[in-house]
Amino acid sequence: MSNQFNIFILAAGPGKRLQPITDHIPKPLVPVLGKPVLQYILENISSLPFNKIGINLNYKKEALEKWVSECSLNARIILFHEETGLETGGALKNAERFLNEGPFLVHNSDILSNINLTALLEHHLSSKNIVTLAVHDYPEFNNLIIDEKGFLKGIDPPSQDRQKSAFTGIAVYEPEFLKFLPVGASGVVDAWLRAVSAGCRIGAFETRPCWSDIGTPSAYASAVFDALRTEGEVIFIHPSIKKCDAVDLQGRVVIEEECRLGKNISLKNCILLPGSN
Repeated sequence: MSNQFNIFILAAGPGKRLQPITDHIPKPLVPVLGKPVLQYILENISSLPFNKIGINLNYKKEALEKWVSECSLNARIILFHEETGLETGGALKNAERFLNEGPFLVHNSDILSNINLTALLEHHLSSKNIVTLAVHDYPEFNNLIIDEKGFLKGIDPPSQDRQKSAFTGIAVYEPEFLKFLPVGASGVVDAWLRAVSAGCRIGAFETRPCWSDIGTPSAYASAVFDALRTEGEVIFIHPSIKKCDAVDLQGRVVIEEECRLGKNISLKNCILLPGSN
């Protein structure tokens, strides 16, 4: 597989659905067992033969800039600053020169998954699709109408219709897709529909991944506890926490860095975010 493709991570959104957590932490840096979601994503894509990684920034950009400057892939990351939020479509249009170099993979920054990205890329490169969407069956989000040949035909409200699938937040695009995006803020979904109306092929790559959305506090908690279960543990204590001897821990408990714990307290089925006291 050629290494002449770039990756773009959508990281500029304010994460309003994840408030109040995102009042303090930008969504891509929300921790899951001691590591930001963005770190999991970068680790997942690091084995791919990519050229550069683009990341768009707006909300709490200083925190993200600092984190990126210290990460191991820093030399291969290009930051795209947005003065105002450009949404999912506008973000890609803003990075058009970067993305015009060849096929590119786009990854949301609020998901954790084990999707086989190599298989997704190979599937796209062997197709004649202008876009290939990684999709799965997730009734809460099933809104993509996929025909019997595996192509996107439209979008409806979510349902359990067997002909519908849910977008995982990961897709591969051809540069030609960018012409369907207007300059300024816009949603990428509208551009999908414009491309389909113009006779372009948007294909679906069916997956059955372990997949977690961290878009809301309840979804985030589920993702954290799923990760804990995957590790075969019921308790996670960040290595920076030295004094937990006087704390009674019951059920599933996650304690992130810089938490200050008092004596003779009890914690049960909870997540303490960084700096909690």
